[in-house]
Amino acid sequence: MRTRWLWEGLRKVLVSLLQWVNAKRDVSDSARKDRASILQREVHVPTPLVTAFAAAVLFFVLLPEVGISASHIVALFGLLSLCVAFFVLYFRYDLPQFVNDDEAVFLTGLSVVLGVLLIELARAIPHFSPYAVPIGAIAIVVTMLLHVRLALLISMLLALVTGVLNDFSFNAMLISFFSSGVAMLVAQKVRTRGDLYRAGFHVTWVVMVTLYGLGLFYAWPWKTVLFEMRWALANGALCALIPLGLMPILETFFSRETSITLLEEGDFN
Repeated sequence: MRTRWLWEGLRKVLVSLLQWVNAKRDVSDSARKDRASILQREVHVPTPLVTAFAAAVLFFVLLPEVGISASHIVALFGLLSLCVAFFVLYFRYDLPQFVNDDEAVFLTGLSVVLGVLLIELARAIPHFSPYAVPIGAIAIVVTMLLHVRLALLISMLLALVTGVLNDFSFNAMLISFFSSGVAMLVAQKVRTRGDLYRAGFHVTWVVMVTLYGLGLFYAWPWKTVLFEMRWALANGALCALIPLGLMPILETFFSRETSITLLEEGDFN
């Protein structure tokens, strides 16, 4: 009799505890869904609007550098029109799967704008070298979320913008192109978040080798070469950290999945 009473009391306690756990789990699940619904939205922005916005950002950023005059405005407008036409044709003939994908087009335009903003931010920081501008971070994001060939095209465009905005510096353009090129190649083999640090390491040594070559070409003193090489460390670190911060947000907002996310979702632990 006493044993039956004991088991009955224990059963009631366990049932009450189970009901409380289920209630808490339902509340947490609903809260998680509410938070996820804020970001998990389908982005439907008309392609012409995205194209016009990205071109306008480039126009107003480059205009002070080339000079505000009627001839310069017309020349810059014509150059950007050719760039836009080239992007449209490239999408149509090389990446047709993205032509009707509003999210992919929006992400492409956003990547160009973010790259230009990074260049402008680097110029606004006193004593910040153009050799440390992390264009490779944009190349990694585009490679993992869209396509490697599109990343190459955007990297070339941003390298040209880097050179123009830094007093038409060939050195800045060259380093931006090489750093984004190696970042793009390494990003194709990224499988874990730790691999992004490996990408940053490769960017670092490529920028160092490029600076060493430029030092030999221009006969820089060794102190100047070593001084400039420290910016290679900053470039590599930023190329690893920026994608780590941007990737989860862009993946969720644009409904994209990288190999990192797929492996994490397939992990039974």
